[in-house]
Amino acid sequence: MSKIKIMTQNDVDFAVGLTNVEKWANGKDDFERLIKLNPDGNFVAFENDKRVGIIASAIFGKLAFVGNLIVPQKYRGKGIGRGLMEYVLKYLGQHKKVSTIELDGDFPAVELYRKLGFRDKYFSFRFCRKPADCSTGEIEASIVDPAKIIELDNKLIVVPEVSRDKFLTEFINLHNGQVYVTGDSKSSGYSVVRQCFGDYYVIGPTMAKNPKDAKLLIKSIINNYSSEVIYVGVPEINRDAVNIMLNNGFHYEQPSLRMYLGEKIDYEKNIYTIISGDVG
Repeated sequence: MSKIKIMTQNDVDFAVGLTNVEKWANGKDDFERLIKLNPDGNFVAFENDKRVGIIASAIFGKLAFVGNLIVPQKYRGKGIGRGLMEYVLKYLGQHKKVSTIELDGDFPAVELYRKLGFRDKYFSFRFCRKPADCSTGEIEASIVDPAKIIELDNKLIVVPEVSRDKFLTEFINLHNGQVYVTGDSKSSGYSVVRQCFGDYYVIGPTMAKNPKDAKLLIKSIINNYSSEVIYVGVPEINRDAVNIMLNNGFHYEQPSLRMYLGEKIDYEKNIYTIISGDVG
């Protein structure tokens, strides 16, 4: 039976190695941020002092996310993944403010999540855009005040009990200069683009008050990164977001399934791209 310990800085290289094998976007900065913001909520499984799996969690008020559940191929089928899931759910269950836990389930693991009580919410689409010739974008990336992005994000999430303040502060500070903002007298949308392992780029999060602003943000980014491979995650229920991607050269990749445990919270109205399955 595996032993589960809290993830520390010493485990980050192992975690990044697993995400690289799976071709997931999370890198060293992401795990360091998860550890900093939720130091007791990320875990590593050990067998005979050898690391054999990881899982991460993030808390945003009443909403928590679970992600990065990875067990190396040779250790699968031994119950390690289920053990990690049960451990993180027990941890999150101790937080009285958390009423909902969400995750993006890869299809081989969906049955496990359902057995643990998770319900289907919607498909979490993944799109890829290959290099193409484009004109210069209408919006250029800029240095922004994280506090202004947080204020905008809270307005666009529309659920007061769900807040990404701490996460966005860290994320914007790390990727400042890669943030796109639209709006006239007041900002009405923002998006972040970042480079990931494997020489590709990911857009997200993208929040916008309306499809017009979202389209402007996405078109500006893909025009400014026209020679790069770009990936985005999109909530299936935002059909405007799906259409924006399909009309701008993106094609479908393997999706995942957004699932929830506990209260169902509808906060996705203004979400056009998500950052990753562990932070929404």
